[in-house]
Amino acid sequence: KERKNKLKRILKIVLIHLLIVSFIFVFYITQSYVFKNLEIKGNTNLSKSYIENKLEINSNSLLNFGPLILKEMEKDPMIKNINLNASNLLEMTLNIEEYEVVATLEDAKSWVLENGQVIQGDHGINDVPVLYGFSGDSLIELATTLASLDHKTLLYMSQIIRNPQSYDENYTKVFMQGGIQINTSFNGYAILDQYEAILKALNPLHQCLSIDEYTLVPYSYPCTLESE
Repeated sequence: KERKNKLKRILKIVLIHLLIVSFIFVFYITQSYVFKNLEIKGNTNLSKSYIENKLEINSNSLLNFGPLILKEMEKDPMIKNINLNASNLLEMTLNIEEYEVVATLEDAKSWVLENGQVIQGDHGINDVPVLYGFSGDSLIELATTLASLDHKTLLYMSQIIRNPQSYDENYTKVFMQGGIQINTSFNGYAILDQYEAILKALNPLHQCLSIDEYTLVPYSYPCTLESE
């Protein structure tokens, strides 16, 4: 009888373990399905496939009560903020805020972010200016200056070339779409959001204009004067 009771206890323990394993298996399968319903919002330059790879999406993470591993994404220099809304497991939403790309370097695939960081992108970006001659502190200062402008203004800009002067080592030549050349210090960028109005007031015979560093008043002149 004692042996029979012992056998029953063993069978009971085995049954309990089988139930636990079955529960884990079902949980594993159902939560794997949940991943198919993950919605990613806010990504502009980072592809969905890149994000999913960085998230380390797998069911094992769920067993550790961590539906998505965000640490790798948080380390990404492109990510400004990231959070997961998992209040409804069937409709999980990953909200991403990227740093704005305000320019590219000469190779077109080196992206300049709003905080001055330079990262390697996987494609060219056509709606921001290309920078020439900037690095270090001057690049950071220019990046933060560009970030203060409307993105619509960046669309007008084609190239920004560092053109040091005795009075300002970061003086610049800004070439706009359409051929207009603007000579200005970083301070002068403050009025570039008014570029359309400036363009309307521009003498049609003048393709160059300068912006006074202190008064922020633009004045136009024939570009030939620069070579005289």
